[in-house]
Amino acid sequence: MDDGALAVLWRKTGVVWWFISGGLVVDCGRGGEFQLGNGEANILDDVCPKTINPQLCFHVLKNDPYVYKGDIHSLLSIALYIAQDNTTSTYNLVHSLLQQPITDPNVKAQLTNCLNNYKDAGDKLESCNDLLRTADYRKISLLASAALNDSRACDQAQLKQLSQTVQEFSNLVFVIAYDLK
Repeated sequence: MDDGALAVLWRKTGVVWWFISGGLVVDCGRGGEFQLGNGEANILDDVCPKTINPQLCFHVLKNDPYVYKGDIHSLLSIALYIAQDNTTSTYNLVHSLLQQPITDPNVKAQLTNCLNNYKDAGDKLESCNDLLRTADYRKISLLASAALNDSRACDQAQLKQLSQTVQEFSNLVFVIAYDLK
């Protein structure tokens, strides 16, 4: 599969993401943006600058109706959902790439390593969901950081943008949970 043929669609609360050959397009799909009030904007103003991609954090989350309510716990849940969903999508993509004929043993080994890393990252983020119910923010921040590191280990060119998105939202989970602990 070449980079040009790589496209993954991801959908969450009306926000559509297209990942195409290293490019990211976010379509809010709502015919307009939400305007945040003072309390709600403060949450993003406090959290997004601490992330590895503040611009993406602001752009995506300001359009989420649950963030509009101004609840930091809901923001953590949303970020965790996005991180998990992108991790699963990336895992599934790597799995499908491995189903195709691969002549270079190094590429196959790298993709197999990516598959294992994304399985581990997904397991860690799933554990974060369980910990969210018990408000164990310290463990959530540790696991989100570990999931970020798992995705960093996968540097295949065709997966770079997907890996970055997983890293960005795993980092967001880490930042929020760290602030809550």
